[in-house]
Amino acid sequence: MQYEPFEEKLMYEWVKSQESASRVGEKTTVVCLQMHNGYEVIGSSSCVNPGDYDFEIGTFYATKDALRKIKEIVGYVNQSQLNK
Repeated sequence: MQYEPFEEKLMYEWVKSQESASRVGEKTTVVCLQMHNGYEVIGSSSCVNPGDYDFEIGTFYATKDALRKIKEIVGYVNQSQLNK
């Protein structure tokens, strides 16, 4: 599994660290990414069948979910800078 180039760029430029990745319940993974300014973004992923649960896959998709949210924040920041 690989992140898209824009996701890798977000990780490099905007994310300071992955604070945690945890299994929640039987089939959900939650990830917390901390941005350089200390703001924390939570991502999650779930599977349908608990028997199919895989922590690595769950962490990958939960991270992608958090990065999608960071992309929206970065878009807001960029737009705000253009309108100054």
